[in-house]
Amino acid sequence: MKNSFKILGAFAFLFALSISFYAFKADTKQTVRTEQWYQYDGSGDRTLPENYTFFGSSAPGCTGTEEICAVRAMDNGNQQPEITEDLKDEINAAISSDTPTVNVSLLD
Repeated sequence: MKNSFKILGAFAFLFALSISFYAFKADTKQTVRTEQWYQYDGSGDRTLPENYTFFGSSAPGCTGTEEICAVRAMDNGNQQPEITEDLKDEINAAISSDTPTVNVSLLD
């Protein structure tokens, strides 16, 4: 009888140990973030995320009177571009040189 309690206790311990390893197992799923295009709405500062709307994975074709059409960036969590200092510099450089870049689309 004593041995059966020891065996039962050992199984219970191993069971609890295996559950604890499973509970604290690191999540192996990784979210892949990709850059997307966001179209400038022409409403203000072209370096502010709130002045852009999500467009998709390819650059939009734009017409109008504003100089900038769209930017390609990571999402900031609000379906707006994450505009870094580097992207701000790229936006300003593209506009001042009237030359689109990999991440900045200008109006045709």
